[in-house]
Amino acid sequence: MSEIKLSNRSDKSKVKRVEMNIDTDIVNADLLLECLLKWKHEAFGIMPKENINSFIEIYKKNLFNKHKLKMIFGTTVNVLMDDHSAIFNPNKTHITENICSGNIEKENIFITDICYQQVKRTEVFKKNDYIGIRNFCDHKALYVFSEAADDDASSVIAKSGITVINVKKVFEILEKKTFTISTLMLKLNASIEDITSASYSAYNILRKMFETYEDICISIANYNIQNENLNVYPVSLTVMNPDGLKNLYKILTKRNCIWKIVPRSYLEAHRYGLLIGSSDSEGELYSMLFNNTDTETIYSKAVFYDYINLLSDRHAELLKESKRIKSMNEFRNFNKFLYKCATECNIVPIATCFSKDVSKRELMTTNEMISEFSYLDNETAKKVVVDNTRRLNMEIENVSPISKAVNLDDLVSSAYLSNIDDSSDSYKKEISMVSSEKIAGIILLIKELIDTLRRKEILFQVESVQTPYILSKLLKDESYINLHTDDFKIHIQSDMLEETFDIIKDICKNYQPFFVKYDRYSAVHLLPLGYTIYDFSPMILKGNEMVTQYKDEVLKEFFSTIFIQPDLDLLMIKNLMHLTNDYPSEDQLDKSTYENIDLCTSDNKTIDVINMIKPASNNEFVRCMGLIYGKGTWYDNAENLIHEKLAEIYDVICFKYEFQDELKNNEMYKESKRKIKECITYEEALVHSKNLTILKWYSDNYPKQFRLEYINRYRDLSKFSSEFVIKKSDVSISLKDRYIHDDSMQTITEPLDTITYINDEMLDNIISNRPYSSIDDFAIKNSIDDDLLRKIKNDGYLDSLNKTDQIDIMTMFE
Repeated sequence: MSEIKLSNRSDKSKVKRVEMNIDTDIVNADLLLECLLKWKHEAFGIMPKENINSFIEIYKKNLFNKHKLKMIFGTTVNVLMDDHSAIFNPNKTHITENICSGNIEKENIFITDICYQQVKRTEVFKKNDYIGIRNFCDHKALYVFSEAADDDASSVIAKSGITVINVKKVFEILEKKTFTISTLMLKLNASIEDITSASYSAYNILRKMFETYEDICISIANYNIQNENLNVYPVSLTVMNPDGLKNLYKILTKRNCIWKIVPRSYLEAHRYGLLIGSSDSEGELYSMLFNNTDTETIYSKAVFYDYINLLSDRHAELLKESKRIKSMNEFRNFNKFLYKCATECNIVPIATCFSKDVSKRELMTTNEMISEFSYLDNETAKKVVVDNTRRLNMEIENVSPISKAVNLDDLVSSAYLSNIDDSSDSYKKEISMVSSEKIAGIILLIKELIDTLRRKEILFQVESVQTPYILSKLLKDESYINLHTDDFKIHIQSDMLEETFDIIKDICKNYQPFFVKYDRYSAVHLLPLGYTIYDFSPMILKGNEMVTQYKDEVLKEFFSTIFIQPDLDLLMIKNLMHLTNDYPSEDQLDKSTYENIDLCTSDNKTIDVINMIKPASNNEFVRCMGLIYGKGTWYDNAENLIHEKLAEIYDVICFKYEFQDELKNNEMYKESKRKIKECITYEEALVHSKNLTILKWYSDNYPKQFRLEYINRYRDLSKFSSEFVIKKSDVSISLKDRYIHDDSMQTITEPLDTITYINDEMLDNIISNRPYSSIDDFAIKNSIDDDLLRKIKNDGYLDSLNKTDQIDIMTMFE
């Protein structure tokens, strides 16, 4: 691997620009930060399309650099431009009767302040008098009436920060019919001149259907998403403040889990705290320019955006290569038009460069950008490159990608733990950590959880906790002292997971638990009251479950998390305790092994199975007993047990792990378990578990034949007529100690001839296509021709596939 280095360029401009659109899907984060620090930039904006995890990755790297750079978060989403937005800037505003009504006539808007159906005052404003309109309608929703078929005034006025309702559009969308102002007034039971009465009637209708204006947007979005004929364009979303981050995560969650694309009407519902940009050359505005759309239409579309990206010549080169533009001059004329459009529509135009590869010259210095955009004229180039990007930067707050939750411990919890009568170093160390992290309430919550589990007789096992010493004092149980000092992790009998969730909900008084189910465990994120999961992570769909896009390893750094592992062993033991009187006592277990199993049970079938499985430890022995008795029938549970045991055998044979304890959690070991459970049958498990050493010898000396053995569903290795001898010296020490008790050992089997006519790829296919119901089924699934089939059959590999009925397992224990 060759080392990638930065060029020797430097940014010599006294006032640096801010790049707002760095694509971090593929960018080298280390090089990016190194470059920006070298150039002494103040801030940078990232704009991934897919890699939202780059928020965390780059944030942490920047944190390592002591946050010398201000990081601006953003992402690109595909937006369904339904153009049926009727509510602008709703921001969770509740539908109340404290409203304003507005009547648009040409360039003016007549606004009336209405309070409880009474007119307070009326004023006339220019449509672009944002400050005047905002001050007049402060904290009130503005109901706008306009005859214009495509009136964008509502969208423009909403940029002043107030909630605007285009009444005509709302009722057209909700009722799926077209209104004129006259017919709308008729529906609202008001005269054509009485805008005030019409607004109040509209309010009454909407409040009966929805709670907030945001709910109307969501309803409209759900309807519009079904329209397949509408255009979809990428849109840039830049986070301005914590509210914007929360709204961004809501938008991404909806996209990830439900819609795949984001309706513009839903984006309108959650644009508060976000800056909406025109994205890249695939965006709406450039696409319209490429398609020669008329000026009026482009202007009407542009008012949706807060800033318009003017793309660099590098973008133009790629567009020219793809034949979307004819020349560089044509592209620069497009940028001149967009600058004029943005200025006249009161939108911020900014210059952005192509920044996918920092090691090349794609990330440009301030002077390089000013020089490139000088075709706009030098003053304008400086404005779009420096002034406007810095202006946006000034409007954007410093935001963490995950809101830092502050635990507010109640005084009672803190006082309770602080007053424990203990002067030991262990207590002092842990209580100091509790105070600094403000987790006294969490520790008492854990104590209450354990007490409740005990009271409800739910089996559990605590793996780790942040304060094992204090927890042992609270529970008066010294066994907790030796727990790992880590996040709180607890194993719960697997059938009581939902019950445990309900317990946590009931006992949480100062926290809001949020439950996320992962593959092998569940995380209970204890959010402080007043927070939601969108303060911390967007959600994604995994199977049928919604899980946090940021992994729990990241989230636990920002707030307390309980990890719950559903445990089949605990369920097995619980069932065993309830369903059988043969469950051994602890004293019996201490004295028992598979060689003297009769000390624990007199059941002959149980003894036969245990002797066959040969549990190697007391825990494994308990597991054997539980699997045999736990669900009421020894047969089914013995089958499961044998399959698990065979997984270990498979590791010994194929991966040479030989039961090394330190490798039990190895990924290869886990994968081998999965494979063996998928491709082995019960009959093979019975046979092979009794012939472990045979298989070891067979695998070492005839590896290809060993693999092919697994095509036989009922192969019984003990039925061959001739013998061979396994020398004890040839068997590994771990196998020897565990399974061989005689000085020498004879076994009845005969290895088959070396297979030369089947390659490894065919063997893999044969194994993956199992099981087979007959020889014909075997041939069809593997596309084997008659000659090869005859050869395999004559060599004896398909003998067991001639059988139509399975081995009677019960007879093996008679």
